[in-house]
Amino acid sequence: MKYIKSSPLLVAWLVVTPLCTSPVVLPGGTMKMASATINDVQHQWQKVFSQELAGRIGDEINVEIYPASQLGPIPQMAEGVVLGTIESFISPTPFLDPSNPKLVQFEEEEKNLNFNVSLTFNPGAMKNQT
Repeated sequence: MKYIKSSPLLVAWLVVTPLCTSPVVLPGGTMKMASATINDVQHQWQKVFSQELAGRIGDEINVEIYPASQLGPIPQMAEGVVLGTIESFISPTPFLDPSNPKLVQFEEEEKNLNFNVSLTFNPGAMKNQT
């Protein structure tokens, strides 16, 4: 019993383990969503996501959208996601390379792909959709 009382490591383990392994998420909070651009598809997606989330869970989570690099330059926002200060960040993968080396391999494979895309438009197909 004397060992348990004098062991700061054990005390730290008893305090930290439940905090790190708890599946319980406390209600409330703020979700920060960042992007480097404004008034484009990425920004529109963030707005739609915010509305859909509010429709499903109400006001339990407050979503804040920060477009146009309001939270800093792209590398700083990527770092914010890694550190947990930003919950969502839309960016091309090269900016995330320092946080995950697997993304470098993805880029190399992407460069080696031969993109040969043929787009066709059929106005008649649009008439039947409602």
